[in-house]
Amino acid sequence: MSNLDTLLENLAKARSSIESAMADKRKRGELFNVFELCGVNHYETMHSSILAEFLSPSGLHGMGDYLLQQFAKCFVIGEYSNNAEVKTELSEKIGGQSIGRFDILIQDASTGHICIIENKIHAGEQPEQLRRYGRWLDKKAKESCNGKRWTVHLVFLTLDGHESETAEENRKYVAIPYLSPKKQNEVGEDVIGWLKRCADCEKMKPTVRNALLQYSDHIKNIATGEREMSEQICKVLQKGSMKSAQDAYENFERACIDAADKILVDDVKKSLPSGWKVYKGCSWKRKEQGVLYVPPEGPSLKGQIYVIFDQTQLYGCEIVLFQEKKDESLPILIKKKEITNWEKRGWNVDCEKWSEYPLWRPVRCGMKRSDNQNAFEYGTNWDGLFFDRYYNDEKFRKDVVDEIVQGIHELYEIQKALS
Repeated sequence: MSNLDTLLENLAKARSSIESAMADKRKRGELFNVFELCGVNHYETMHSSILAEFLSPSGLHGMGDYLLQQFAKCFVIGEYSNNAEVKTELSEKIGGQSIGRFDILIQDASTGHICIIENKIHAGEQPEQLRRYGRWLDKKAKESCNGKRWTVHLVFLTLDGHESETAEENRKYVAIPYLSPKKQNEVGEDVIGWLKRCADCEKMKPTVRNALLQYSDHIKNIATGEREMSEQICKVLQKGSMKSAQDAYENFERACIDAADKILVDDVKKSLPSGWKVYKGCSWKRKEQGVLYVPPEGPSLKGQIYVIFDQTQLYGCEIVLFQEKKDESLPILIKKKEITNWEKRGWNVDCEKWSEYPLWRPVRCGMKRSDNQNAFEYGTNWDGLFFDRYYNDEKFRKDVVDEIVQGIHELYEIQKALS
């Protein structure tokens, strides 16, 4: 057995051991949690919505600005009142140019304080993300609020509280952990500390207290589970062949792309009628992420059918219909409600702007959010978990191919209707 085989076998044993321990906890009911049941795992948008509801003075918790006040005191991010507004997924621009979408924005005209919270549970930062947010805050700091300048704050919220890689060198911001790896649960040290401080308030409503504690436990399970898994894997790597581990790391992404190509080019084509052609577009060297499906009529039909991914790492699998130019027949078809279960992205039937791919649908592969912690909302990620299931679960494999083939057939019918 090669060093790589031994290494992979030991890694599989370590993962199996941890998963077995988690299964035992689940049987004992130790993992029962409403947030877990609702699939609130590594989706930043879901966590941001929960935090924003807690922080909002007008939240259904009925505690006014108490939770926000405690958060501000714990992490020293300004002064806020019962008039503070808390918003999520807010898009902003500078000079007409988009600078991104804030996960959470807290703004209080009464106190003149404003705070952006960038929430990162698992995903990495976007290019120059905090730098762009900082520029927006700098612009805001020059504006007046009730006769005085806004006081601005920037928060970078992660599981372990690590520093941002995209903030400007002299930019002042607060790095907050959900669960501090140094002083777990110490009040003021992390989000869990803030949640428990709030839950301990004598005036806290019982239903709200339960929600705070449940969310706190859920965060702890996510954070400690990841750390335990990471520590065990590091121990296996250090005891085995580090060179083999490096070889596996350097080739993993390419192996995933090759596997995706095989599924989309070979497995899906077998389920299509004769005469269909398939062109591989998932490229190792380029960022082109798609596989083109051409019906027997070929270019005589309007549009092109693709299965695409958001990035090279096979994020968010979708099936789409590309259009190279504006075509009024598709909006007419949509208005007649002859097209169902398909989304329109970047395009409105009442506008003259025509998107590159006006029709799309996420490929879920029968997976729920809780099945794939890295999944984007637009479609299931094809990661290690996905491929393990695909090669070891016959039903799952069939579901994947069937879903893609069905989508191709539906877009084919739309192509014919347009043509």
